[in-house]
Amino acid sequence: MWRRTYGLNTLFFEPCYTSWRIIPSKLLVLVSVTDDTFDAYGTPQEHQLFIDLLRRWEIGALDELLGYTKVIYKAVLDVFDEIDDEARKQGRSNFVPYARDLFMELVNGYQWETKWYHDGYIPTFEEYMTVSQKTTSNEIFIATSFIGNGASVEAFEWQRTDPKIMKATNFIGRLMDNIVSRKFERFREQSPSSIECYMNQHNLSEKDTLKDFEKKLEDAWKDVNEDCMRPTAIPRYLLSRPLNFDRAPYVFYKTGDGYTHPEYVKDDIRAMFFDPITI
Repeated sequence: MWRRTYGLNTLFFEPCYTSWRIIPSKLLVLVSVTDDTFDAYGTPQEHQLFIDLLRRWEIGALDELLGYTKVIYKAVLDVFDEIDDEARKQGRSNFVPYARDLFMELVNGYQWETKWYHDGYIPTFEEYMTVSQKTTSNEIFIATSFIGNGASVEAFEWQRTDPKIMKATNFIGRLMDNIVSRKFERFREQSPSSIECYMNQHNLSEKDTLKDFEKKLEDAWKDVNEDCMRPTAIPRYLLSRPLNFDRAPYVFYKTGDGYTHPEYVKDDIRAMFFDPITI
C-alpha cells in the first residue's frame, strides 16, 4: 500500500488533498486486482459477462455473476460510491461519470488483451499500443485528480480529445513498464508486450528494439514538453498532473519493477514518508 500511496503523491502532494490521496489509493488497488483477474483468471466469455453487466452499473446485477467476479463488481460499485460521496461534498458529483466511463474503457482494454492471448494473436506494435496505452490506467487517475482539483467541464472534455500530453503519458507509462518487466513477464502466460509485438513486426532483436524504444520515449517527452509550453484549454496546474505522472515511472522503474517488487523503491518510500527532513 505504501508504494501505491507513494505513486499517487505525484498527483496529490499538497496537504489539502488528503482525502483525494486516500480514495485514489483504493481505486489503484481495485484497478490492480481487476488487471490481474483479466490477465490470469477466468475466460474471455466470463470477462465479457462482467463487462456487459458493469455497463448497467447496478447492485442487482450481482446475482448474474460468478463468485470471483461478484467480489470485483461489488468493489467497483463501492469505490465509485466513495468517489461520488467525496465529490458531492464539493458539489462536483456531476463529474464522476467521466471517471466511470474511463473505468469502462479500461476493462474493455483488458478484454482485448485477454482475447489476444487466448487467440494466440500477436498484434502489430501500433495495434497493441492503441489498446495498451489505455490499460496503463493513467487516464482514470488523472480524471479523478481533476475532480479533486476543482477542474471545470472544459478540462474533462479536453481530456476526452486525447491531447498530445495524454497520449505521451500513456505511451511513456506503457513502454517503461514493458521494458523493466520483460524478463518476469516471460514466465507468465498472458498477452504479448510492446517489445514482442515490435520485434515480431520488424524482425528485430530485443537489443535493437530497446534502442528504438529509447528514441520513441524521447519523442514522447517532446510531446509532453510541447503541451506544457504552449497555451492549452486547461490551467497549467492541471497540466502538472499528467506531467508528474510521466516522471513517476523513472522512479518506480529506475533499478527494476518497483511497482511489482517494492524492494526496488523502499529507500524512496522511506525518504518520503518516514525520514525527517533536516532544516
